Amino acid sequence: MHYRTAGNLFLGLEARYQFTESARFEGRRRDADNMRILGKAGFHF
Repeated sequence: MHYRTAGNLFLGLEARYQFTESARFEGRRRDADNMRILGKAGFHF
């Protein structure tokens, strides 16, 4: 999601989820799925 105000302010929000295949770590089956949330604020000039 991105938003530009009437002025020069920019706001943004991103969310991502990454699926990975399972693997064996120390004899146990694990996956490395992860999620990331990113917030942004900026000024256009």
